[in-house]
Amino acid sequence: MGLKLGRGWNKGRFFGAALFLLLFMVGGWWDACPKVVAVVGETLLSEEDVSYRIAVQLAYGGTIEPPAALVALIKDAQEREVGGTVGVIVTAQEMDVFAKGVEKHSKAPEVLKSVKMVFAGDDDAYRRIYLMPKIINRKLRAWFSRDARVQKQPRDAIQEAYALAAAGNDFEQVAEATGLMFAKQDYKTEQKDAPGALKDYFPEGMAMLSPPFQKILDGLKAGKMAQTISEDNVDYRVVRLLKKGEGIYKTIEIIAVKEAFDPWFRKQVEKVPVRIQDNDLRAAIAAKYPNFLRNQSGEDAQVKVKRHI
Repeated sequence: MGLKLGRGWNKGRFFGAALFLLLFMVGGWWDACPKVVAVVGETLLSEEDVSYRIAVQLAYGGTIEPPAALVALIKDAQEREVGGTVGVIVTAQEMDVFAKGVEKHSKAPEVLKSVKMVFAGDDDAYRRIYLMPKIINRKLRAWFSRDARVQKQPRDAIQEAYALAAAGNDFEQVAEATGLMFAKQDYKTEQKDAPGALKDYFPEGMAMLSPPFQKILDGLKAGKMAQTISEDNVDYRVVRLLKKGEGIYKTIEIIAVKEAFDPWFRKQVEKVPVRIQDNDLRAAIAAKYPNFLRNQSGEDAQVKVKRHI
């Protein structure tokens, strides 16, 4: 196993994790288990990976049983496999930058220290198991929301709406004609440091402006329509500014909601073959998470393995 006690470590949660893992392994879970316990697409998952995943949970002050730990690892691997099919990968440079950012900006530095001590110098495992899933999830969702092919239907619809609105047609009528949403919106700029007496001027429930969207509105005069389609990770918008002042913006908008990530991702996951090679773990997962195995493909498929997770 790859777990090693680091020098100077005296945190109770790590000793608890180490003792738990020792009893767990001696107790017989891995008696006759092969090193590789599951194959997800072209990704190998080992017994050591499962041990690390359990210890990370303990470092957070919680517990997770081996079947649940393996399910979590499988889901992480599926996300990475799906990302690979559409060209979304994590480069070494991205990993370095992210790792440094986690070190610098962690809101729970003691927990992070506990996690790093679990891996005790095994930086490859720390990055693969702990950091990689956090990056790939964000990158895959960002790619999905911005890919022109995936978002072709709402993209085409908003472009049609933009052309009609730019020609002088009524926004509400354009939205109805194109099957999109029409909305009247009130936005406010963020006023974190505003004195309490001024908070009454920024009513609760008003949408906050993102910096890119605020930049678009700041460049408009009242009554004018934005000369570009506004886009974020959720939707496309054709916008006309009605009024602005004192940190408040009033607009009318035609909105095309983007395709949702989760239904698309579930379909892609179905294409990723999963084989659980440890019979005890497979039986435990089938008993505790019966729908999980039913939703996996390729249990009996021949899998060409190229990489570890």
